[in-house]
Amino acid sequence: MVRLLRYGTIFGPLKDRWRYLYKSDLYKRRIEAGPEPERFRSSLINWNYDAELYACTHRFGEKMNIESLRNAMTDASFLNQIIKQRTEAGLAATDQTTLSFTHNEELAKRGKQIAENFLRRALQYWYPKFPQEGIDAVTKFLISESTIAYISSKLGFKTLIRCDVPSPRPTMLQNALFAFIGAIDENNNQSRAELFVADFILTHLVGKDMNEIWHVKNPMGLLTTVLEENGRQAPESRLIWATGVSSVLSTYVVGVYSNKEFLGKSAGATISLAEEMAARDALRRLFETDEKRAPIPFDKLYKHGFAHSSEGPEPAYHHVISGYKIYKHENEPFRLKYNNKSLNEFQLAYETWGKLNAKKNNAVLIFTGLSASSHAKSHDENPRAGWWEKFVGPNLGIDTNHFFVICCNHLGGCYGSTGPSSKNPKTNKPYGASFPMLSVEDFVRAQFHLIRHLGIEKVRY
Repeated sequence: MVRLLRYGTIFGPLKDRWRYLYKSDLYKRRIEAGPEPERFRSSLINWNYDAELYACTHRFGEKMNIESLRNAMTDASFLNQIIKQRTEAGLAATDQTTLSFTHNEELAKRGKQIAENFLRRALQYWYPKFPQEGIDAVTKFLISESTIAYISSKLGFKTLIRCDVPSPRPTMLQNALFAFIGAIDENNNQSRAELFVADFILTHLVGKDMNEIWHVKNPMGLLTTVLEENGRQAPESRLIWATGVSSVLSTYVVGVYSNKEFLGKSAGATISLAEEMAARDALRRLFETDEKRAPIPFDKLYKHGFAHSSEGPEPAYHHVISGYKIYKHENEPFRLKYNNKSLNEFQLAYETWGKLNAKKNNAVLIFTGLSASSHAKSHDENPRAGWWEKFVGPNLGIDTNHFFVICCNHLGGCYGSTGPSSKNPKTNKPYGASFPMLSVEDFVRAQFHLIRHLGIEKVRY
């Protein structure tokens, strides 16, 4: 026996064998018992919620009221649970209004609106040639539940949210992050909240391709539309070269051209696939979202005065492709001032804000410059900031609470109105250099036709 204890057995020392059997038994018991149930962080002995909230404000460098932050991290399910527990315990009836805190739904709505508006403006500012539909798709991706929940979890909000389950659901994580943004606005200002959005949400675009986020189903059709709107000829595909045509590893390279001008190229296993990819490459180049485009300068957005919608430079004039109304003049030829020329038909793009009163005497007509579109102010059909965003609107210089405001893209303006890039009805091709010379008098007379079409006899200004 002494010899066995000293030298062990053929299976090794006795103490090591005993330890192995003991650990093996514990492992089997744990497998049979299943995973350990999740516990609320507040059930831990060393948990101090106020200390965690205080650390959160300093971690992000924000000066915030602890009560405001507590409300931002309180889900509606937590309040319902508190009310239910008090009722079951036979305590006095209570509701959300009698508690010392509230849930984060209102703050979340406020923060989501701030984030969505800022992201849309930032993308429009840095990608002025990217279509509005693409801007909306990228913005929707950035504020989606999966994206915001992921960011919220990485920022440590998962352990701060008060809810009815130990592990917050994605919707709760999303609401908490938006509510935190709303709390920053409530305790500081909107510029500070937008800076948080730029630092933690807009940066989620790093390493991602905007053209893949906004997946165009018909790239060749979109390319044709974009070229026509810019007065250029329709695209044509050309096979540049091919290899392995009679093998399973065939490769075709197709280029896309417009009036002999190279737009883009790509390779594919079939000609149709190569043509589609070439059209996508051309769109990247036209929208300036290809790999040559410099990344978003997150550190310079605020240096250029982009911190707030009411600050910063006037928005760049961009090609408006949606959101305006059309007036068509087709009844009689429109006589022009110069060269005894006329237009058999034309159209004017215009946008309106406010309401026309019963007497139709509160109309205000904004006459644009030569390079401006009709989009002077954002609205539901086109939320992009207008070039007079700070002057048109409720309680602003041109008060839409009192006036019915009309802004028209003048004749020849090419932002929806008939101009050199429009199709000549006689040839079904763009006017180009054959478009007749116009005068300011022609601009004004064309707008008089629009005013009469709206039933207005006289404008205020």
